[in-house]
Amino acid sequence: MSGRALLLIGSPRREESTSARLGDRLLSGLTARGFAGETRQLLPAWDSSERMAEVLTVAAAADLLLLSVPLYADHLPAPVIRFLERYAEQRPPGSRPQRMAALVHCGFPEATRNLPALDTLRLFCARRGIGFSGALAMGMGGALGGRRHFPGGGRARKQPLLAIDRAAEALAAGEAIPAECERQAGRPLMARWLYLLGGNWGWKRRALRLGIRARLYDRPYA
Repeated sequence: MSGRALLLIGSPRREESTSARLGDRLLSGLTARGFAGETRQLLPAWDSSERMAEVLTVAAAADLLLLSVPLYADHLPAPVIRFLERYAEQRPPGSRPQRMAALVHCGFPEATRNLPALDTLRLFCARRGIGFSGALAMGMGGALGGRRHFPGGGRARKQPLLAIDRAAEALAAGEAIPAECERQAGRPLMARWLYLLGGNWGWKRRALRLGIRARLYDRPYA
């Protein structure tokens, strides 16, 4: 099976984001199997009607929409919600067949934190006649992004990457992402205590670099 796949990056960090790296991996797996692939950043379309119109046009022509996003305040980032709202307005009932798959990751240790965002995407697809082909929900995003202060991060990242590769194989064949891939992507990358240790150390290191180490425990609203 082949077609046109559009990767939509929902992270404000754009090309340097974990969302972009994970999404590129998924899109590469599809293009290696005959799909034509394109990528668009959603943040630039946030406050530009011209850029939003261009993204909507490209999205409408795609056979498979790939959404790669981080969790912000327990849900989808605002630029992603804006795109979904606009696309829902543009896509009338009876539009051409289309599928959507998603990669959603968060900085919390638990991948289950992403589930409300995935429910929103499923509901969006059901309401607009888009086939939802599954999603990979990943926790421990700090280690997933490959930051050096997470011990064992390089080895641990192989697990979700393998899940992404298997998901690409299934999507390219016209199938939904297998449940086993979803489970594999959601498994912890390391022990919870080790992840929290690395995360706290990273915050303290950054605060020290910015000269605000002594203010980390301030309670201005107490």
